Amino acid sequence: MGFIKQTEQFGDYSVASTDLSNYFVISEYTFAYNPSRINVGSIAYKSQGKQNSIVSPLYISFKTTEKLEDTYLWYWFKTQNFEKQREVFSEGGVRDTLSFNQLSEMQIYIPQLLEQQNIGILLTNIQKFITLQERKLELYKQLKKYLLQKMFANEQEKTPQIRFKGFDEDWKSEKLGNLVKFYSGLTYSPSDVMNSGTLVLRSSNIKNSDIVDADNVYVNSNIINSEKVKNKDIIVVVRNGSKNLIGKHAQVKHSIKNTVIGAFMTGIRSENPYFISSILDTQKFHIEINKNLGATINQITLSELKNMEFTIPNANLERKEIGMLINNISNLPITQKSKIDKAQQLKQYLLQNLFC
Repeated sequence: MGFIKQTEQFGDYSVASTDLSNYFVISEYTFAYNPSRINVGSIAYKSQGKQNSIVSPLYISFKTTEKLEDTYLWYWFKTQNFEKQREVFSEGGVRDTLSFNQLSEMQIYIPQLLEQQNIGILLTNIQKFITLQERKLELYKQLKKYLLQKMFANEQEKTPQIRFKGFDEDWKSEKLGNLVKFYSGLTYSPSDVMNSGTLVLRSSNIKNSDIVDADNVYVNSNIINSEKVKNKDIIVVVRNGSKNLIGKHAQVKHSIKNTVIGAFMTGIRSENPYFISSILDTQKFHIEINKNLGATINQITLSELKNMEFTIPNANLERKEIGMLINNISNLPITQKSKIDKAQQLKQYLLQNLFC
């Protein structure tokens, strides 16, 4: 490479009576990595304004020369170009190792310094955007969790802590079976599976409370003898090899054709689907699930689902208001995640095409 130089800065540190005097001091504009655990993403960089820190003497620290822009190198380390060369230089064994001399011998193509700076600025701005959107995503999730806690009354309360204006009646306890209709999934054999036909939704098709394409299974449409999935139906995992997946659920967000659910799933249909979906998102539903799980078989029966009790508003209008609000909040993380995925794709595209 010829554009980096190793640093040897030691400091006098003592933390909790531990002697750290031989540890490296990592100052501004310095890279550091562990030569015994080297791969894409394992190299760290300390930019301007960050406080000095220390790393184990097992680490190697280095800086760039005046011909190489730090941010350009930083993002080059995240490219396949670096990964391919690392695999060539790596000594292998239990751990992949990469000495500083080997790193220095890697070939990197660089444009003029100004172009390096512009590439670094562009990728840094995209990463800042991604980080900001990830924070917003987490805030949306926290908002939904907060509203689910505050807008539903628990067993000891007759009213929730947060309520829409105009409603003041006490809430009542009601069994889930009195609020919805259930339908069972399809039982099929391996010989029924085809490359196309009727889609069977299974546990793998539920991710982050959404219906996704994942390891899709299609069966011969002639064998279908179960209810077809409709828009706004709620799909619940009722049997699985993992206890943690029992109760995992998602609401169908759009019209879906020629689709059924698998035998280990249960479908829920309601005149007030958003409110029912909100109920299943509460901690109370998880408590009911754990209460009914068997000791040896990881499943909940239809009877157990029907007998689950929840505290709900008397007024149907209040139920609809709650359901619509929670549904709107639930859609925010989905939209936000899509925005993040697109930004990540743009970043990866640029990493592949901005470097030789």
